[in-house]
Amino acid sequence: MHSLKAGGRFCGYLSGDRDYWATDPNFNYLTPDQIEQLFEPFDLEVFDEEEHLGRNVLGEEKYWHLYNIVARKRG
Repeated sequence: MHSLKAGGRFCGYLSGDRDYWATDPNFNYLTPDQIEQLFEPFDLEVFDEEEHLGRNVLGEEKYWHLYNIVARKRG
């Protein structure tokens, strides 16, 4: 997120460490502490943690753990 200029916003979601797929070593699944550290230079405008059973695009059931984030970079 170093390429984002001061005043710019990040808007997106990150996968949490309790997600069903969190054992896949090819992807990052973050703890709340890791997210806090990652967004230290930002003001969090929206930070919603979401956990629920649901289905993926293939119709398979899985446990979702997501962080929905809107953050403005300080500076």
